[in-house]
Amino acid sequence: MKTETGMKMIYTPIIEAIFQVSGYTLDDLGCRSRRYPLVLFRKIFCLLCSEEGMNSGYIGDLINRDHSTVICALKSFNAGEKFDPALFRLLDKVKSKMHDFA
Repeated sequence: MKTETGMKMIYTPIIEAIFQVSGYTLDDLGCRSRRYPLVLFRKIFCLLCSEEGMNSGYIGDLINRDHSTVICALKSFNAGEKFDPALFRLLDKVKSKMHDFA
């Protein structure tokens, strides 16, 4: 089982990359706003944390959402490419920034 410190080490580079691309912080991702660019970066955060092995409940706690909201965000990537190509362009930018930190 990963410790709280271990989990923070996982999501910190993700937050740093999102901040570099968008200017949004973890507090911004956790706010109740449904503004378009913020929603995209919230989905990206969910996906990248999930890819790192974090469970949906913990991800949801980080961004003040229910675990089912996180699961819905993850599912949006399956159908999202044809409906929202901007989501995948932003995901590529964030992943590129994450590689810069490594």
